[in-house]
Amino acid sequence: MHHACLNDISGLENPTSELLAQWLWQRFAPQLPTLRRVTVCETATAGCHYDGQQFRIWKEQRFESAVQFPDAPAGDGRRRLHGHSYLLRLLLSAPLDAVLGWTVDYGDVKTLFTPVYRQLDHHRLDQLPQLKMPILLNWRTGFGEKLPRFACARWN
Repeated sequence: MHHACLNDISGLENPTSELLAQWLWQRFAPQLPTLRRVTVCETATAGCHYDGQQFRIWKEQRFESAVQFPDAPAGDGRRRLHGHSYLLRLLLSAPLDAVLGWTVDYGDVKTLFTPVYRQLDHHRLDQLPQLKMPILLNWRTGFGEKLPRFACARWN
């Protein structure tokens, strides 16, 4: 594969992340019985895991937010307004579309996440009604229903 056009390799005429992960799995799994997963990073923020049966794609998004914990103990730095940099990774599992060669289009994932991203990026998390206490554990509860589900996908 070194210095090769993936489209010219038999079986990779449509080299999506999913199909490349599956192609690699088919070549390595017989020689590596302990192989558990193949991961293909299509970009720095998107990729696919394949375990021989299930495809899982991810799309990452970074955002900056501020928070203040007025109930923190006196003298605790968290009482002051302070900011954090976050990395959110959305993981989806879906069957492979045999025609397109992917599970879910990364662009569609980003588009569907954009309204939630706009609520989070450069905003105060403690002022969002979905987050009674702005900790990551509450995000899925607070925003999970705001992220549309793909007909064939499961949010993990």
